[in-house]
Formats: sequence, C-alpha cells, structure tokens
Amino acid sequence: MSENSEHEELTYIISHDLQEPIRMVNSYVKLLERKYKNVLDEEAIEYIKFAVDGAGRLKSMLDDLLSYSRLRKENVKKSLFNISEVIDSVLKHLEKKHGSGIFEIICDKNTLPEIFADKKQLSLMFLNLFENSIKFNDDTNKRIFVTYDKNENNNIIEFCISDNGIGIDKQYHDRIFKIFQKLHNQTEYSGSGIGLAMCKKIVENHDGQIWIESEPEKGSKFYFSFPIVT
Repeated sequence: MSENSEHEELTYIISHDLQEPIRMVNSYVKLLERKYKNVLDEEAIEYIKFAVDGAGRLKSMLDDLLSYSRLRKENVKKSLFNISEVIDSVLKHLEKKHGSGIFEIICDKNTLPEIFADKKQLSLMFLNLFENSIKFNDDTNKRIFVTYDKNENNNIIEFCISDNGIGIDKQYHDRIFKIFQKLHNQTEYSGSGIGLAMCKKIVENHDGQIWIESEPEKGSKFYFSFPIVT
C-alpha cells in the first residue's frame, strides 16, 4: 500500500469512527438545551448554544472528511455522458436549495461536449464549484459562466467556471485547494473549507489539473482539464 493510500485509509477510519461519539455529544447537548432552557440563566443558555453550534460544525466537518476520503481513484467508474446532463441535475439541486432568481448559470448547453468520466464525481465537483461561486458573491445578480475548449494537440479538454464574485488574492490561490483551509471566519461565510479540496481530488482522480485565476473584487475563474479519451 502506498503512503498516499495509507493516508486515505487512515482519514476514512478516523472520520468514520468519530461519527458515533460526536452524534452522542450533539444529542445530549441539545437535550440539555431543551430540558433546562427555562431553568438556567441567560449566560448558561448561551454556553449551551455555543456547545451545540460547535458540535454541529464538528459533525459537519467529519461528514465532509468522510466524503473526501471516499473519493479514491480506484472507486472511479467512468461512462460517456454530456456535461449538460451534469449541469441540469446540479442546477435543479441548487434551485431547490437557494430558490430561483438568486443566481444565474450561463452556458450554451447545446454545444457542451461529451466526456468519459465518473458522472457522480463530476456532478459533485460542479456542485461544489457552483456553490462556491454563489456563496462568495455579494452581488445581487450572481452570475456563473461555463465554457470549455478542446486542445487536440495536447489531447486535453479544458473547462472554465467563472463568476462575478468577491475574488481571491493571488497569495491564497494554492491554499484554497488544501483541506479545511478557509480564508474567512464562520460568521462571514459558513462551511468547512473542504469543497475545493474535493474538486482537486476529483480532477486528479481523472489525471487532470485544476487551477484558479482571480483578483479581489474581480471575480474568479476556475479552470480544470481532463485528458481526451477516445
């Protein structure tokens, strides 16, 4: 077993085995809140709320870590499908979650290409990238563009997801793809900081690359490429 495989196995074991004690802590803290909220003073109630929030965020981080650990290359199941199918399914999920009119995804679905890849993993990647664009955008008109280009000479197909969001300073471009690396505190933007790390893992599972071009207040462009499989 390679060092990377051992690390992934350890990550899976830790995130899986910690689920039960975290669920227990979370359940009992919530029980305390419900049972004694009319007995304890405001300060004690506030402490309990902090504990509930902390336990909830820890559970969310473990859930994300478990999902990340399952993104193994040996689990990739490739099939031929059109990217428009992925965008349609992700769009339905996002509209159900955020509502229609909150954001706009702009692309020519009639010209999107077919790709030989793991449809489930690519759906997760597009979902994370779209969610990222929606979250880190203070504009009332959140716009997300999807484009692609085929490079026959290099035998790759390259996608770009761009937005009109808050942007990211160049010094953080490498950091954002690392697990649990957040550039903002929880009160500013929620989340565990694992979404882009999952995107990187998925692209690498397909022998591709992912990178970003972005500046503060000028939006972000996420590029990712895959080998063309014929």
